[in-house]
Amino acid sequence: MRTSFLRAMLVLLATTTVLPGCGPGAPPETRAGDWHATTDIGEFTLTVDPSGRFITQVAQSVTSGHISWEQTFVLVDSESLTIIEGRKLTLILPMPPSTEWKAKFSRDGKTLDGKWTVGHAASSAKFKITR
Repeated sequence: MRTSFLRAMLVLLATTTVLPGCGPGAPPETRAGDWHATTDIGEFTLTVDPSGRFITQVAQSVTSGHISWEQTFVLVDSESLTIIEGRKLTLILPMPPSTEWKAKFSRDGKTLDGKWTVGHAASSAKFKITR
């Protein structure tokens, strides 16, 4: 009986010592604030709300061939446009030219790594932002 109890305690201790990195990571609030990237097709800033679950503003400056433009969007209905599931982020702005971000937050919530596509894959760039 005592041996079973000791084994159970040893397994519990090993699990809590070895597995912390296997959990979901930092709380979503860690992601709140501005995420800015400069790429070969332009630059953008995504603003994450204080809860860490939605994008509330997007600013982008794009250069594609001989065309350049700047846009800023305040997302009033950000819940329908932003999908942050676990650490994965998907944001699609359907207005022309359509713009899409697909990315993943690091476990500690300090890095965002992904792909930015403008105009139905006509221009795209990979990015990695660390704050």
